[in-house]
Amino acid sequence: MLLLAFEGAPRVEVPTQSEGRVFELRTYQSHNQERAANKVGMFNVGEFPVFRRAGMPGVFFGSAVTGPDLPQLTYMVVHNDSQSIRKDWGAFGADAEWKKLSGNPAYKDNVSKVIAKFLRPVAGSQI
Repeated sequence: MLLLAFEGAPRVEVPTQSEGRVFELRTYQSHNQERAANKVGMFNVGEFPVFRRAGMPGVFFGSAVTGPDLPQLTYMVVHNDSQSIRKDWGAFGADAEWKKLSGNPAYKDNVSKVIAKFLRPVAGSQI
């Protein structure tokens, strides 16, 4: 898979180096290219700060240019530890800006499938 970085997150960012950190790799598939581009636009107009406020900063965000299950986008966030995951997503869902964005009819039906994988860094990981 080859990803093109989102405008609002043009490079990889090194997250917390906490000992128990957990990475969450998420892929959002869309029904068509227009809906996929719409979801990327949703990130660029206001979703990035919601992740930071919720306590799960992004490592990278990208749209798939080539690869399986297109159209899709993939991103990675980090949690301080496995106990933080539920709390972090709860804070994300309760965020006023997220509620405003997700309630906007322009962003309706822009994701058809979400795949989430949880990963732990190996010894010596740069992230």
